[in-house]
Amino acid sequence: MNKPKLIIILLILIFTFLFTEDNFHFAILGDRTGGADQQEFEKVVKEMSAMRPDFVVTVGDFAEDGRNPEDYDVPLETMKVFDCPVYYTPGNHDIYDENSAKIFTEKTGNDPYYSFDQGNTHFIIMDNSTVSKYEDIEENQRDWIIDDLATNQDKTNIYVFMHKPFWADGIADGKEDFMHDIFKKYNVDAVFTGHWHQYAYNEFDGIEYFLVGSSGGSFPYKDDNMGMFYQYMWCKVEGDRLYTNLIKSGNMFEKELVTIKEEQLSYRIPHKFIQTKSNITDESKPEEITVELMISNQTEKIIKENIIIEHDYNWIITEKEFPVKINPGDTLRKEFDFVQITNLFPLPRIKFYYPFGRDKKYKYDKPIEIQRKIECVKVDNIPKIDGRISKADEEKVSVITEFADEDGNSSKIKTTKTFFMQDDEFLYIACYCAEPLIDNLKADFTERDEEVYYDDSLGFLISADGNIIYQLYVNPNGAVWDMRTDLQKHEYDKDWNGNFEIKTAVYKDNWIAEIIIPLAEIGCTKDMEELKINFRRYRPYNDEDAFFIPEWSYDSVNKGKMVLE
Repeated sequence: MNKPKLIIILLILIFTFLFTEDNFHFAILGDRTGGADQQEFEKVVKEMSAMRPDFVVTVGDFAEDGRNPEDYDVPLETMKVFDCPVYYTPGNHDIYDENSAKIFTEKTGNDPYYSFDQGNTHFIIMDNSTVSKYEDIEENQRDWIIDDLATNQDKTNIYVFMHKPFWADGIADGKEDFMHDIFKKYNVDAVFTGHWHQYAYNEFDGIEYFLVGSSGGSFPYKDDNMGMFYQYMWCKVEGDRLYTNLIKSGNMFEKELVTIKEEQLSYRIPHKFIQTKSNITDESKPEEITVELMISNQTEKIIKENIIIEHDYNWIITEKEFPVKINPGDTLRKEFDFVQITNLFPLPRIKFYYPFGRDKKYKYDKPIEIQRKIECVKVDNIPKIDGRISKADEEKVSVITEFADEDGNSSKIKTTKTFFMQDDEFLYIACYCAEPLIDNLKADFTERDEEVYYDDSLGFLISADGNIIYQLYVNPNGAVWDMRTDLQKHEYDKDWNGNFEIKTAVYKDNWIAEIIIPLAEIGCTKDMEELKINFRRYRPYNDEDAFFIPEWSYDSVNKGKMVLE
């Protein structure tokens, strides 16, 4: 190999080494003690280890009582999971006196105060475990800190660790803080502390100050918004930049958390293995519903769980909970009788835990399925549309006023009224939408087939046979988005445009839509006695819906019946 090539290779290797040394990751472990929860501590350490840091730094309070050497044994055994260096900062639970300081060194391998380098980044570990303010730190350590900072002030980064957050009662409280002045003089970039078992952060004069929360120590109550949860910090250094992330323990999972088979089963359970079907057995008593629940055990284990029925004051059911045993391959069929005594919504709910896979459980929690019927009054001539609904027209029909959210609860959108009429050729739909905050009404789209469903809007799914479904949305501007879907052929025709006549109007506290649809346009022949339908109102400013059938899918049209006279 010639000399120039060798020099180039050596330069590349040197540059790569230097660049790598100044780009690294380290993790910060918060307090373990002060009411140690060893189980939570082990979770934190396991997560930190899985992230493969280049090294770990603690902020103190590792032992519960550092005067007892054996108090280090359990946590040190836990720390063996790390295959990288660990640098310990002493806390007030670690060092009480001269003897416990010796124990700290014997057990951790670190002096009470020391420093180390990673590339061109300098780390200083201070000991404030036995004092209550900076001024009480022994003179030898203070002199050492100043000397160490002076010696290393030209390093790319300088990070200081100590247990007690003296800065919180000093510079952060607007008081004179001589250690902050020293840190500022010698180009300290960040200071990391613990002790309070709660996270906090501030920057003063370009120095970042961190209060690292608990990694196992107790706190009076948990509050995510106040940084009181089990945690650790993940830090990345790139040259002269420090990037930090506060991580809540329990938010990391093994790569084997879910297998593809388990994922597929979790989808099939609510869509295929657990099914409900409702029937009104007596048309003269539409308030009485029989719901058949079917649970198919497609696992290799016996399912032994309880079926729970929850309902509000508006429904009566005699059987609210009972145990089931389903052998592998078997299907349970169980009927429930429900009686509606007042409002339709909220709907009763069926709850069931379906075990599957490796000790997993799918929580089935859904409202009962319902069937709803609309009487579509036949008139000689449907009304002319003008953006108004006359009382005379409204009195001719049964008005739909009960709507739900997608979870089967009463819709939070108050006062939506919808009714239907027909003559020999046309279907007439009128909707009254109360809107007390009319200035919040959203109507951005004006052209055909723009995304009007993101506006305040009315949506309809209509079908003559349950296979070919016509979908349309109308916003307060009268703009329409529509499409035709053939489920059997898997055809989704967004270019289809229905021959609709639409008139809308906006008033001071409501908006109205009138729609005329040619019956032939939606596949309805003169001999048909019913259409299948679902419809909804959407209000975007608070992201709320009002559903006729409390779901929005092609299948939902089969649960709404419009009887044609």
